[in-house]
Amino acid sequence: MNQKRFIILLTLLIFFLIHVDKTHGSCYPIGVRKDCDKEWDSAKIIDASWVPGAPILNITTYVPDGGNGPNYPEAFGHFTFGNDQVKHRFLKKPIFVNDHHCTYTSPDEKNPYVSYWPHDGSLRPAPGTWVGIWLAIYWRCNRFDGHIPKKVQCCHKNVFKNIYVNQ
Repeated sequence: MNQKRFIILLTLLIFFLIHVDKTHGSCYPIGVRKDCDKEWDSAKIIDASWVPGAPILNITTYVPDGGNGPNYPEAFGHFTFGNDQVKHRFLKKPIFVNDHHCTYTSPDEKNPYVSYWPHDGSLRPAPGTWVGIWLAIYWRCNRFDGHIPKKVQCCHKNVFKNIYVNQ
């Protein structure tokens, strides 16, 4: 009888911890368009290419400085590439990048920002084909002076770049 009680209590504890993490867990960026107009039109993917011989997409993004000073890509979301033959989604929900997270902003943030994204090799586009890349870029994330909100408000723009696959 004690063993059954222990298993039931342990199961309830695990469900409680999962619930607390989902409800009060880590934060994530959300897109807003307030006071983002100056730099909004110029946020973009500068370049994208596949690392030769590897299933890794190298992507360079840029956000221009705005009325509030320097900007940096701080998060990515809805990140997909594809054409008629292949399609792959790296991200559905946004994540922080460029060494940023919730209340932390890296002193080493880069703009333009270069990142590398490994994926299943069978989904790599064939050389000599065109492929589209879709990405939501987030910048100027409001971290509320150290307070950790569940939803961190950021400027954002959905961007697209069509690239030719060389190798």
